[in-house]
Amino acid sequence: GSEMCKETAYVALKTANEANCPIFDLRGLFLDQRDFRDMMSRDGIHPNEAGYAVIREAALKRWH
Repeated sequence: GSEMCKETAYVALKTANEANCPIFDLRGLFLDQRDFRDMMSRDGIHPNEAGYAVIREAALKRWH
């Protein structure tokens, strides 16, 4: 569940940082939003159009 996702995200971020590998924290990005559920598709896993717009803007800020 949620705790497993949290732990998996932590391990991924830690491992990437230790390996000096760039990583984009989508989980953190969505959790920082006012109500990220409005940005998810019906399956509750994948972003919808609004979610992809948030990802696009964050990626442009980070890598441009």
